[in-house]
Amino acid sequence: MGVYRAAIVTENGQNLIAQALANEKPLIFTSAKTSSYSYPVGTDVPALTGLQDVVQSVLPFDSKVLGGNVAQVSVRFDNDGVDQTYRIETIGLYAKIEGGAETLFSVTQATTPDEMPVQSDISPSAYIYNIQHTVQNASQITLTVNPAGTATVQDIMDIESPEFDDSGTVEGISSFPSFLETMKSKMNFFQFFRNLKAGLQFVLHTGQIVNNCVTDNSSLPLSAAQGKALMDKYTQLYSDLNTTNNNLSNGSVIANFSPMESNEANFCKGYNYDNGRFIFNFRGAVSKISDYVFSDGHQEIIAKLSELALKSETLIYRGDFAGNLNDAASWKIPAGIYQIKDKDTISNGPDGAQWCLFIQFPDDYHSQVMCIGGDNGVVTRRYIGSPQVWTSWT
Repeated sequence: MGVYRAAIVTENGQNLIAQALANEKPLIFTSAKTSSYSYPVGTDVPALTGLQDVVQSVLPFDSKVLGGNVAQVSVRFDNDGVDQTYRIETIGLYAKIEGGAETLFSVTQATTPDEMPVQSDISPSAYIYNIQHTVQNASQITLTVNPAGTATVQDIMDIESPEFDDSGTVEGISSFPSFLETMKSKMNFFQFFRNLKAGLQFVLHTGQIVNNCVTDNSSLPLSAAQGKALMDKYTQLYSDLNTTNNNLSNGSVIANFSPMESNEANFCKGYNYDNGRFIFNFRGAVSKISDYVFSDGHQEIIAKLSELALKSETLIYRGDFAGNLNDAASWKIPAGIYQIKDKDTISNGPDGAQWCLFIQFPDDYHSQVMCIGGDNGVVTRRYIGSPQVWTSWT
C-alpha cells in the first residue's frame, strides 16, 4: 500500500478558492491525473500549472467538507487500458469555477508509490484516494464533482450482478487444495467468483452420492452405507467360498438326498427316512478311500472301494438316476453320486436296487457302487478283462 504526503494546493488552486468565496460560486473538481514522474526535492510545487508524464486521467466521484476546514475529494484509478506497469508518483487534482477554465488545483506526491499493473481480465486492479486539503472557510464553499464521475444506477447494478469469466476453468486450479491456495485476503472481487466456480468442481455434493448398486455412472461416488452393505456381502461370500474350498481341498463331499441318516454306520445299512444327509471323505480327489471306516463292520466293502484309484474329478451329488447302468462303459454316465428311486427306472442293476444310493467312479474300470441297504448292504461291480466285460454285482 502506497504512502503519500499531504496534498499541496497550488497558487492557481488558491485563486479558485478565493473566487468561489467572493463570487459565491461552486468549486467544481473536474478531473484527477496520475504521473509517473517523481518531482525532485526543491521543486516549487505551488507554482505548477500541470503535471509532467501524465499516464491516466479520471473523473472524481465524490467531494465533501470535513470539520469545517478540510475539503476532501475522492478519486479512483484502475488498470483498465494500462498497457505498461508504472508507479503512481504524483496525483494532480484539477478544478474550475463555474464558467471558468480548468486548472491544476493541488498536487499529491508519493514517498512510497503504488504500482499500477498492466490490464488483466484475470486480475483487474484499482486504487481509491481520498485527497484532503486544508482550506480556510471551506464550509462556506460549495464543492461539487463532475456528475459523470459519480456512481450511476448502472454502476450499482454491475456490483449487484457482476460480470466475470464463468467458464469454470482457471489455470492453476486442478484440485480442491489448489483452489484453496488461491483464496487470499483482499483478492479481486471478480477473480474470487471465477476461482470459486472453478474450485466447486472438486467439491462433492450430497446429490452426487449414490446409495444403490444399479447406476453405471463411473463419476458418482458410493455412499458409506452402501459400501458397508457390499462389504458385508463380500465377507459372507468369501466365508462361504472358503468353506467350500476347504471341503474340496480335503476331499470332503457333502451330498443331501432323501432319505438317508447321517450316522456313518447306517451308510451300508440302508435308509431310515431321517435327515437324508451323507458324507464322503476322499482325502483329495486322487487318493483312495481306505481311511473311510464304518462302525458296523463293513470293512470288506471299504477294502474293495480302496482299490479304486480316483481321478482328479471330485464326486458330487447329481440327483436322481434313471437308465442303463451299462452306459458307463462308454463314459455316458458322469462320475458322481446319484439316487435311484425305483428299480423299474434302471436296467442292469443289482437285486433290490430301489430307493438307494448309486456311485459312479471316474476310474478306467467304470467302477460302480450301489448302497442297497438292509441285508444286501453295499454291492459293487467293474468293467474289466480283455475284452472288457461287466463283473457281477457283489
